[in-house]
Amino acid sequence: MANEPQPLKASPEGQSLFEYLGWYENANLNFLNTDQLINEGYEIQPNYIPHSIMKTLKDNFHNETIEEYYKRVNTVVNMILKLHENTKCNLLFVVHAPTIDAIGRSLMNKPATGLSNYELSKMGIHFPYASVVGLEETTPNGKWQLMPNILPPISCLDFSNRVNINFFTRP
Repeated sequence: MANEPQPLKASPEGQSLFEYLGWYENANLNFLNTDQLINEGYEIQPNYIPHSIMKTLKDNFHNETIEEYYKRVNTVVNMILKLHENTKCNLLFVVHAPTIDAIGRSLMNKPATGLSNYELSKMGIHFPYASVVGLEETTPNGKWQLMPNILPPISCLDFSNRVNINFFTRP
């Protein structure tokens, strides 16, 4: 029983990985709270206290810059890593293309500067639908490296989910 796989547990903190808020400056965003997520059947610990990032997310969604978006994702990723620092585990992030880039840059300690709104909106070119990026922690002090062939790409007709590795590993 000790080696029995544990079910995936969704984290309300994942809402803090929501995509760039600059695209929603005229919207009224509503996120489910912990109780609502539990009522919808997500396996979340009922005593979970959401991190203050959710409040920041709701307060600042009308004026977030691209750099602030990358910083927000970096903060959430580091918080999640800290929660699991004493546990040998795999982490799965199911996110949109810009957040794949932001998480990767966070884990590989690369700066997130100089992207325009246009470039951010075209992230799907570099990280197509259903793409998979694998990163592995190589040292206990948090150095991460790309695992380029963790899953083979899927191609059908004119579609491929192959990630643009040159873009992903840019300086």
